[in-house]
Amino acid sequence: MDNLIKIQAEQASFDTSGSKNLVDIHIPANIGVINLKDSYININTRAVTTSTADAEAVFQTFLTLNGSSSVNQKWEDPVCLIRNASAFSSVKGKIEDIKRCDVLRSNLAVYSKGNEVKEFDLGDFNSGNHRQQIADQPQNEVPKLGNTKGRAKDQDIYIPLKSIFGFCNSENYDTNKMGSTRLHFECNFNHLESGIISVDWADTLQYGVATATLGKVADVGALTADRNFVVTDNEFMDLQDSPFFVGQLVDVERSKNAAAGTTQKCRITQIEYDADGPTMKLKLTFSKNWTDGAGTYTAIKVKPTNDAGDRNSSININRVELVAHINANPEPQGEMVYSAIMAQEDQFSSTATSFNRTYDIPANTKNIYLMFNNNGDARILSESNNLTGYRLTVDNEEVVNREVKVNAPLHFEQIQQVFMNNGQVLGDLRAFIKDVFQGKVDGGSTRANPNNPTPVVVMSPYPFKAVPSKLNVELNGSGALGGNIIVFSETVKTLK
Repeated sequence: MDNLIKIQAEQASFDTSGSKNLVDIHIPANIGVINLKDSYININTRAVTTSTADAEAVFQTFLTLNGSSSVNQKWEDPVCLIRNASAFSSVKGKIEDIKRCDVLRSNLAVYSKGNEVKEFDLGDFNSGNHRQQIADQPQNEVPKLGNTKGRAKDQDIYIPLKSIFGFCNSENYDTNKMGSTRLHFECNFNHLESGIISVDWADTLQYGVATATLGKVADVGALTADRNFVVTDNEFMDLQDSPFFVGQLVDVERSKNAAAGTTQKCRITQIEYDADGPTMKLKLTFSKNWTDGAGTYTAIKVKPTNDAGDRNSSININRVELVAHINANPEPQGEMVYSAIMAQEDQFSSTATSFNRTYDIPANTKNIYLMFNNNGDARILSESNNLTGYRLTVDNEEVVNREVKVNAPLHFEQIQQVFMNNGQVLGDLRAFIKDVFQGKVDGGSTRANPNNPTPVVVMSPYPFKAVPSKLNVELNGSGALGGNIIVFSETVKTLK
């Protein structure tokens, strides 16, 4: 069984200001053989949310990256937090250096993970079980029954080293042979922020279909005194389908004596099954009365509170560390063969509808990836809404003998060949992206919609050559292409 050791980052503190994005981790020499494949970077965080409307209120939060196409986007790989990364050995020198790791790995993860995995991934960043009506997030404890108030808790974000570096697929990294190893990361902490889940479960469910409204409450008729509880009109056979939790701030909408509807802001202090009936309806008790004296109350509805201006949520980064697996049954470290990435960022006229440029590609390249960053450094999702087709030419020989149309069969065939070239399984050719609120989201003809992002990625197997080569890229679009492109070359490296 492997032993685990934790190595703290050399920096004393981190935050989201933009001035504390650097992480350096020093792996000492002579500590044994490390299983890098199972080792990971752990980023310990906590979402802190306050409300001027009710200081005791608890909110359901999720982590996201600002500057992404949609702040509600569910990132499939927490490597989106790593912008640039490098690894150096005191004996072998530079092992690997990758620029815009966030762009490459995050977009490829949308293809590599299947739809079922995306549905049930409870993992490492802003994940949740998206087949629940309201997807719980790992930043919160939100009791659905009883009187124990929910609370925020620390969330560990696990970033496998193998998601960052190609050489970290090794299970036998010998520190006696390699000496000390320094890992350096430039992170996207300045883009890390906390969102608050505010799905309109009172009138619709999160998947955008017309269904039963979860916030409906049966009319109580004439009341002779104030009341601090309601009973839901819906039954909840499974509490996972309930949007309510103890400590939650809600708006209780009601009409008194047939007058225009008014709203009372209340905090849930207790949830129990209604004892007055054999059904599975929930009784919600509040911190104060939702009524306004005696009267006849109708049109009662419990809704998500509308107090965005009264609340604030921020992220604390408590620590960053490497959790290294020491291989208990190591094998001798032989020649290590791995894939490394070289990135070339380029710009052209943002209004151009076509593009033609040549790039120097290093020797031993097996795959090429073209990704588009149309809105500056903050964007990670590869987007080029107007791109319609492309041609790739290597040393004056076309990779494909005609223009490849985006989202056409030949385009998808190129993607499949790249995954086969890497010995990987293509999980989702459609590249569906989940939304923290909305479940499954795809682009297709609506990919320009900011709430329906889908990556636009050009990838192609590359003629393997032992010498450097020239790659000519020709892009065609129905409108402005945006002006930013990153050319990633995936090369085969050896480490003896």
